[in-house]
This record gives sequence, C-alpha cells and structure tokens, in this order.
Amino acid sequence: TGPQGTWFGRNATGGLIHILTREPGDEAKFEGQFGYANYATINARAYLATPVTDNLSVDLALTKTTQNDGWGHNTTLDKKNKTEDYWGARSKVVYRPSDAVKFVLAGDYYKNKDNLGLGWRVADGTTATGGFTSPGNHDSESNFMPETRQKIWGVSLTGEADLGFATLSSISAHRKSQNKSKFDVDGTAANYLNIDYVSSGKTIQQELRLASNGSGPLSWQVGAFYLNSVAATSPQKITGAQMAQIDARLKTNSYAAFGEVTYSVTPTTHITGGIRYTADRRKFAGTTRVLLADGTAGPVVPAASSNAANSNLNTNEVTYRISVRQDV
Repeated sequence: TGPQGTWFGRNATGGLIHILTREPGDEAKFEGQFGYANYATINARAYLATPVTDNLSVDLALTKTTQNDGWGHNTTLDKKNKTEDYWGARSKVVYRPSDAVKFVLAGDYYKNKDNLGLGWRVADGTTATGGFTSPGNHDSESNFMPETRQKIWGVSLTGEADLGFATLSSISAHRKSQNKSKFDVDGTAANYLNIDYVSSGKTIQQELRLASNGSGPLSWQVGAFYLNSVAATSPQKITGAQMAQIDARLKTNSYAAFGEVTYSVTPTTHITGGIRYTADRRKFAGTTRVLLADGTAGPVVPAASSNAANSNLNTNEVTYRISVRQDV
C-alpha cells in the first residue's frame, strides 16, 4: 500500500484488512443461526437475499448478541458487571442496467451498549486511596455503573463502468458515529474521579478511479480522493475531586490525487511504482471550563498559549513507493 496508500487510501499506511461482503445475485437465499451460551448469552444472525427484477437485487443481514449475566458483580451497587448488548444490520441494493455498468447502494447500522472495557477494579496486590483493595475476579467497587453506548451507521454508493480499455469507478460515502461513555476512573466506592463524555464523528468521502483492464504485462490506475471529516468531544465532564468540562472539535478537508503502474517482468516477477499528492486542511477549536457544583459549565479556563484553544494546520505532501514482488 505504500506511504499514504497509493492503492487503498490515506489510512492504509501500515496495511489493511480488506473485507468484501456478499452481494445479492439472481438467486434467492436465506441463512440463519441461533446460539445460546454461558453467562446467558444469546447470539442470532440472519441473511436474506433475493432478486427483484432481472437487473435488480437486494439483501439484508442482521446480527444480535446479548450477554445477560455479567462476568462479575458490582459489590457497591449490587449490579451485574461486564455485560453487553448489541445488534446490527447491513443491506445492499445492486442494479445492473447493462453488462458494462453496475451500481451498488449499501448501508449499515450498529448499536452497542456494554461495560466490558470500563467495569474495571483496583489491581490485585494494590491498595487505592481510602484503603480500597481489589474485590477479585471481574467484580468491581465503582460508585456508579460505567457504561458505553455506541451508534454507528453509514451509507455508500459505488458505480462501475467498463469502458473496454479500463474500468471507471466512483465511490461516494457518508459515515457517522456517536459514543456516550461514563466511567469511574478510580474504580472504588469513593467519589474521587469520574469522566462522562460524548464523542462523535462524521465523514463524507468521494473517490474517482480509472483502472486498466488489459491482460498484458502492464497495468495501471489513476484517481482522485476527497475527505470531509468532523470529530468532536462535546461535552467531556470530569467530576469528583476535580470539576471541569472540555469541548473540542477538529475539522478536516483532505484532497488527493494518485497513480500507480505495475509491470510484470515475468509471470511471477512484478515491479510497481506509485505516487500520491495529499493536501490536508485542518482546524481545531476547544475550550476548558470550570464545572460548577450544580453541573453547569462556568467560566472558560485561560489557555496556556494563544494557539492551544484554536489552531489551523495545513500540510501538503508527495509520497511514493517502489516495490518488487516475487511470487513463489
């Protein structure tokens, strides 16, 4: 994938896991699965696909997991600790107006609630402030129940046109996520330090790509990419011995153009060269406020420097890769 990903994009600098989900075809299909396990865990999955017309087909995939009994117990609140509940849905609509053109409209939605990662406890063999020690196992002494609630959804439209010498592809996508989490930092029954925050992100992406179709030793592709992203933590509340509220937002606009050429010296030896130009425009804004006893936000805490609360970052970079691949 190379620097900045001449093949798979800006986030593929260290490689990627490429998952290709099933597409509905010209046959009706149904698959289902149900399971029950320890800790009163229920798993259920279903997949349904069907053709609508000769050139239009649709599918729907559903998944659900609920762990009703926790791995542990909250000894302070007398509640279950380490539980989870999530479900998700994914669907594709495939339209083929001709043998050379295909459109795929895809969407997914995911919702999760758990405290698997936040229901922690004092480490074994240590004593926390106030004399609290580990209750052992997956039990916890937190003075309130930690929890994470997530909502993630996205939609994309992919169009492909076979031009003979090459395939023209367009990928348009929008994705949004929200995470509401609250946790007891000290993990004890005392009200020392708690964090309650809402983080969110939304992105709009557009990519155009032209890739060769030839069967000869030379293959190539060129393309352009645009990303608009907004990530925010608002608000993040710190309560207990410390009282503060943090609001922050990062906006990104990224533009890129890329190209890659591969030449097969022999049927098993391939030389690849790729280049990418990326321009990022980023803007950050954030404030820290005193959190008053009634839970409302007070005055803004002065920033340590004039650039700490509001700043801009503009970068332009050319990245490339040259590789030799030998098939064994």
